[in-house]
Amino acid sequence: MEIRLRPFGVGRRSHKTDHMTRHEEHPVDGRGASKRRGFTLIEILVVIVVIAVMAGLVAPNVFKHVGEAKNVSARSQIEMLGAALDA
Repeated sequence: MEIRLRPFGVGRRSHKTDHMTRHEEHPVDGRGASKRRGFTLIEILVVIVVIAVMAGLVAPNVFKHVGEAKNVSARSQIEMLGAALDA
């Protein structure tokens, strides 16, 4: 997947380009949509911020359970060692 950044305002008509035809502005397909599509910098930054917030909420819960899992694993290994010594 290729991400292309487009400058703000590309694809929008302004009073400066009213005299230009659509063909002169940029390549257009049959439906009138731009052939060059991409994400703006603002859109990418918003997605990054949303991912960071979600990671910030999930990470503490995950790391809390990692410590608990280490304790359970250590107890299990000690019990298996004791059973092996008894045998």
